[in-house]
Amino acid sequence: MNTNQIESLSGGRFVSHHEQALVCYDSRHRIVQTELEGGRRGELLEELQPEGIFTAPGWPKRSYRTQLFTVRGDDGVRLIDKS
Repeated sequence: MNTNQIESLSGGRFVSHHEQALVCYDSRHRIVQTELEGGRRGELLEELQPEGIFTAPGWPKRSYRTQLFTVRGDDGVRLIDKS
């Protein structure tokens, strides 16, 4: 699939394809997956915060809180941070 494209999934979920990352969204979370050095894969799970941040009239900006950061490789999964 080409980069910088949106792929719609069922249940209101979607995936945004970028050159260096894959970003998955659902109604409450954002998951960012990217390749790291040595063939490892990093994954960041963030939770959507309930309050909206308004930068202009009628234009909400989403705010996320980090929940989990992991690195996956041939030697298994390592938990880097859990909030």
